[in-house]
Amino acid sequence: MDRLEARFSRGYPAGGFRADLDQPLLRDMAVHAFDTSRRLTGSDARSVYCDAPARPGTGYRGPAEATALFTMLDGARFLYQGSWSAPAMPTAWSGSWRATGPHGTATWNGAGTVRLALVSGAPAPAPGAGARPEPDPGAAGTVVAEADDQGFDRDPIRQVTPPLDEFLDALATGAPGWGSALNNLATMAMLDAAIASARSGTPVAVAPVAEVAARPSAGPGR
Repeated sequence: MDRLEARFSRGYPAGGFRADLDQPLLRDMAVHAFDTSRRLTGSDARSVYCDAPARPGTGYRGPAEATALFTMLDGARFLYQGSWSAPAMPTAWSGSWRATGPHGTATWNGAGTVRLALVSGAPAPAPGAGARPEPDPGAAGTVVAEADDQGFDRDPIRQVTPPLDEFLDALATGAPGWGSALNNLATMAMLDAAIASARSGTPVAVAPVAEVAARPSAGPGR
């Protein structure tokens, strides 16, 4: 993958713990996208430049929006754009996503539809439930897959089954699961670096996991 993009945009009233965070959007929502970027690219982050302007009238103590550009260790770029104070036309809670690589582009609207456009000569996509050909006026062939994530949101059994399966596998084999605390430190390193970049206005290196693990906790958003 060469480039991954995520956009999150919703108008969420300031209140509770979020209203007092130094970086409410980054700490409360962007961190989940950062975690997803590592999963999708298969790489941790090397550096980030983040702009998080504080606009009046949002009700939040800290900036309610941010744009962050990460360079991953494998050279891929991950662009995140998010806002807690968008007045209209919200994205899905999962955001909207776009991934681009040498064989084509895939998009997900966060609410059920995945589209994949492949360049001529690219390997055929693996068969998927609901996938169907779609006419394409350009040179790329397009496949549309209807993801059942809306049904997933309404089914608590389906929600907990995959992580429980991974947990049981970890117990049986000793292999660490994706959600291990050590693994998540790489996501927290992305968050820390993005906040530091937003404060300094300069690119910031993302710390290695071992360095993050050695840091004392400073408390949430203080």
